[in-house]
Formats: sequence, structure tokens, C-alpha cells
Amino acid sequence: MSQMLTVVTFLKSQRRNVLESITKAVGAAREYKPAPSLPGLTQVSQLVVGA
Repeated sequence: MSQMLTVVTFLKSQRRNVLESITKAVGAAREYKPAPSLPGLTQVSQLVVGA
């Protein structure tokens, strides 16, 4: 759950459409393709988790 909240927070901070982005990621997973990239997410997840 915390990973999903991290992704949603990141997408909102980038002013990206959350539903569209998650839909693309799920679609890619269903077709065994790599998920769309989220450049900068590593820095955000480190801030949220406190790593």
C-alpha cells in the first residue's frame, strides 16, 4: 500500500494523470511489457520512506 501511495504522490507532484498512468502500467504488465518509466521516483520514494 505504501508503494502505491508513493507513486500517487509522485504523479500528483508531477501534475500527471494518476488514473491514466496506472492504467498504462497495468496494461503493460498484462502484456508482459516493462512499465512506463517514472524518472525521479527514486528520490521521492527515499523521502517518503526516510531511507
